Amino acid sequence: MKILFCEYCGDLFNLKYELKSCNCGKTKGKYCTNLLNAVITDGIVISFSEATFLPAIRGRPNSGLGKHFIASILPKYADTVEVISLEDIEKDNTDE
Repeated sequence: MKILFCEYCGDLFNLKYELKSCNCGKTKGKYCTNLLNAVITDGIVISFSEATFLPAIRGRPNSGLGKHFIASILPKYADTVEVISLEDIEKDNTDE
């Protein structure tokens, strides 16, 4: 699972197959044909390990410190994320 963080407005949002945007519009993104690859215009990609995230959700305690899961800040140039221009991502979105 990937989420995007916009450094400009501070929004944090999940990716879907449909194009999504932060509040200020500078960070946009969507999944490609699988849940591994994504295209984005800007922002920081955070990847959750579903193998640890979903069990943490299921094991959520009623009180205390909560459950930990594994998340990673992906590098600026990752194999699973393509950074494209705002114009290209909007053009790509209208082609569908």
